[in-house]
Amino acid sequence: GCLNSALFTEELVGYLLSQYPDRFTLAEDTPVDDVVLQESSAVLAIHSQKKFVGATHVVLCTNGFEYISIINTTNETDIDTKFHHLVRGAVGYMAGYLEERDHPPTAISYLPDSVSSDDARDADPYYYLTRRPFEYEEHEQHNLVCIGGPEMGIDDTTEYERETHTFKREAEQDMKEFLKKNYRFAPKKGLAFTFLWHGLMGYTPNGVRCIGYEPCNPVLLYNLGCNGVGILPSIYGGKRIAQLLAGEVLKPSMFDPRK
Repeated sequence: GCLNSALFTEELVGYLLSQYPDRFTLAEDTPVDDVVLQESSAVLAIHSQKKFVGATHVVLCTNGFEYISIINTTNETDIDTKFHHLVRGAVGYMAGYLEERDHPPTAISYLPDSVSSDDARDADPYYYLTRRPFEYEEHEQHNLVCIGGPEMGIDDTTEYERETHTFKREAEQDMKEFLKKNYRFAPKKGLAFTFLWHGLMGYTPNGVRCIGYEPCNPVLLYNLGCNGVGILPSIYGGKRIAQLLAGEVLKPSMFDPRK
């Protein structure tokens, strides 16, 4: 799958707001501090705004969880510690450059020859590349080629601040070297990236996405853990979560959260 996932998300949100205004609300800039799980509902505490929101279910996704505290009132099970050990953080680096629009869209994953670690976050990095049309200047169509792969593991995801984190020049150089060796359409000389960016990524220890009910309290659900180029697993996870919330009984799968 190759698409502009940010644009796709914005279009999807716009569709939901227009088609289901009585069912869908977008609440940006609403940093949840505490998720208080009760027997059949939850309360979300937003301390900075002195607000509390009630919900029948809460779904935690890959990004944005790092500052959230989970309080389980139904028993003594410490879901908070278990959850934050379940998802380990890494800073991912990506870069992009423009080329003539003379090749079709594509998405390619370059997998390592072997797995060198039981922890997916510490495994040999795989690189991924996408190529798609992009209007950088008005009425000027190019292909945008994006490459990613280098990551920096962090033990505490609250240490990462996107606005102040410095882009690692080693990561930029690694991506240039990888393109020269593996991408046949890469510029032969003078490769210069037009875009450089980084972001927080979350992995489960075994690299498999975690989708479904928290076994200790089904008020809480998960759709988290990057595995592969993330848009297709994200969509699959969203569909599975929707089926569960709609009351469907699904067969067990490798994505189910475990006790």
